[in-house]
Amino acid sequence: MQEETKIKWENIEGFKPAYEEQINNWNQKLNGIYNEKLAIFNKDDIPDTKEDWKKIKLIIVADNPGKKEAEQKRYLVGGAGEIARGFFRIAYNDLKINMEGDVLLLNKTPIYSSNTNSLKNIYNDNKGREILNDTQDWMAKKIYELHQILECDLWIIGSGNFEKFFEKFKETLNNVYKENEKWERVFVFKHFSYGWFFRDFEKFEYDGILKECLKQKGIENREFFFGR
Repeated sequence: MQEETKIKWENIEGFKPAYEEQINNWNQKLNGIYNEKLAIFNKDDIPDTKEDWKKIKLIIVADNPGKKEAEQKRYLVGGAGEIARGFFRIAYNDLKINMEGDVLLLNKTPIYSSNTNSLKNIYNDNKGREILNDTQDWMAKKIYELHQILECDLWIIGSGNFEKFFEKFKETLNNVYKENEKWERVFVFKHFSYGWFFRDFEKFEYDGILKECLKQKGIENREFFFGR
């Protein structure tokens, strides 16, 4: 058991270099296909040591990096990111989660675009779609691997494009979590952009405890989009 645990932590500490290497490989394939490109974001925010990884209380997976993320080289720093950080500041007393340090921020794909809808230019290109799907397949599998080791919940943010640009991510995630007990700790929410995250709760009845409210809504959305 100790040896198995050691191997798992070695794998998780190897995520960062593997992530960078994979992005470099994709960049070589994408060169010249279209204007949007892959870029390494938030590499300084990804934990380096086992001790740093153990501090993670939540994994958040958003859509893909946009303009602000490209400028600042970090995930979720645009308008949606500001809303998300504001939410966690307000909810700190209930959730005890600080978005700076307690949360691992990842995306369904590391392909940059000025906005999510501009991914259609990539999606409509055969070579572009192949790489877009490849990135989503890889990310879904790695997120699953990380989640198996970390004792935390996984939030999938942005469900509106599951049937458009992120269908491969949805398909792979559903497959890797098949009959896996950690699926009960996967929650799906609408994106923070334009207040969709909060609008989703407008007609939702709950018992007044924020943590339970989020759990109920996250499960409801997961069952709607994944069927389980």
